[in-house]
Amino acid sequence: MMRNMTASERIANHIRELGDWRGEILAKLRNLIREASPELVEDWKWNTPVWSYNGDVVAIGAFQDHVKINFFKGASDLVRAAVVLNSRRSKPGKSANQAKR
Repeated sequence: MMRNMTASERIANHIRELGDWRGEILAKLRNLIREASPELVEDWKWNTPVWSYNGDVVAIGAFQDHVKINFFKGASDLVRAAVVLNSRRSKPGKSANQAKR
C-alpha cells in the first residue's frame, strides 16, 4: 500500500515521471517560484502543481507539446505577493504578523 504523498512529494514525483524536456522546464519553473516567493504554499490540484498564498496564485501544467503557466488573477498577484512578503522580511526583529501592522 502506497502512503499518501505530500503535495511537494507529488510535484517532485510528477517532474521525475515526465523524464523529458517538460520535466526540466517544470523543475526550473518550480525553482523560480520558490526563489521568488518562498512563502507560497505548494499544492496538488486538478492533477497539476499549484502554488497559493491566501488563494491560488499560479499553476504549471505539462502537456504533450507545451508547458502552461496559469496565473489565476493575472501575474500582478504574484508580483503583489512578492512585494508584500518582501516588505515583511525587510522589518528585522518582527514576526510576519507584527510586520503587517
